[in-house]
Amino acid sequence: ATARAIQSGMKAELVVCPADIDLFLLPVPTGHNVDARILFRHQLGDLDLMAIDPVSGKLIATSESMTDDEQILLESDKLAGAAEVILGVVGYQGASNQYEISVVTGDDSTVCVEDGVSPNHEPSAAVSIIEGVLNDLRLCPARPDWYRIDLNGGETIEWIVAEDNL
Repeated sequence: ATARAIQSGMKAELVVCPADIDLFLLPVPTGHNVDARILFRHQLGDLDLMAIDPVSGKLIATSESMTDDEQILLESDKLAGAAEVILGVVGYQGASNQYEISVVTGDDSTVCVEDGVSPNHEPSAAVSIIEGVLNDLRLCPARPDWYRIDLNGGETIEWIVAEDNL
């Protein structure tokens, strides 16, 4: 299949046919992240989303849940300076379904790639921290992160927050 051009900010309503793959070629400016999403009703056919390096053909990322919708967030440093990315939409085990694809590229202020403990944006979703170090966390604009620490009587805690982009 030939990849169709898609631009940041575009949305399109499409259908993936049985045992087929829809491919999209997305230009990615240097230093930009990518937020690619497909919206669909899982019960009508399970779809998966993938990102592929167009030069090497190597799979960069996939989103293969068993629920409605799929999303891939790619950080610019993981794209290794790629000027383009191929996005692929495929039906799981040959499934067919209607979907909407939405793609946005931008720097960290517009496309913030969450850390591995997200979603923890509400007190009820606070992540428990046990003794040790929790590294590589990311705080996105307008999305607070919540954490929970259990202490016993007489215990103390030392909390160090450091920004790595100084």
